[in-house]
This record gives sequence, structure tokens and C-alpha cells, in this order.
Amino acid sequence: MTAGDRGGPRDPGRSSLFCRASRKGPITAGQLAELTGLTSGAVTGVIDRLEKPGYVRRVRDAGDRRRVIIEPIPEHELPINASMEAGVRTLDELLEDYSDEQLAVIHDFLRRSVAMTERATAGARERPGR
Repeated sequence: MTAGDRGGPRDPGRSSLFCRASRKGPITAGQLAELTGLTSGAVTGVIDRLEKPGYVRRVRDAGDRRRVIIEPIPEHELPINASMEAGVRTLDELLEDYSDEQLAVIHDFLRRSVAMTERATAGARERPGR
């Protein structure tokens, strides 16, 4: 039985989207769209598929009833989360081989790469025809 058979995410992209939401805690669909670079319509579809099997729930924002907050449901953790934890442990082992100075360079590279990717994603979303 696959995750799709259970009504959950059917591909790693959807699982990744959920994992990002889980790390952020409660988040709006708009914030999730901005975070992932997906359109609001695509995010809504993913949220629908995650809500059906109980991975997330929609909750009205008490301060602004027009806003809906997407909350991960911790007791319904996706199977991919266990795999990700194993990957984090492996990455931790790899990083132990580097000095603090080397880690600083790696951190700088990753931070700058993320910033460049975010700018490129934002630019792509602003182009006509998208």
C-alpha cells in the first residue's frame, strides 16, 4: 500500500511540502505558497490531499476570520519523516569530519545558495504567463 492508497501525499514533493509546514508549525496557505514557490492553487490542492487523511487541519485565524491557518497534526506524522530523521543523522555524521572553519565556509555557501534560489523563485513567479 502506498501513501497515495491511504489518501496521503503521492509524491515526494507533497511530502516535502508537508515537512516544511511541520517545521514552521501553523502557517497560512499563502505563506506556504511563498515558502515553496508554488501557486496558491497548487498549495490548496496539496492541503486538500493532506487534510483528507488527517495530516493537517484548517483552522480559522481568531484575529482575522478571513485567514485560515494550516496546522500539522503531530499524531499523524507522515512515513517520510522517519526517513528524513535517518538522513539528518547521516548528515550529522558527515559534518563531524569538518573543522569549524570548513563548516563556516559550507554554511556561507548554503546560506547564499538559498538566498539566490529564493530570489530566482520570486522572479519566476513575477514573470508574465505564469
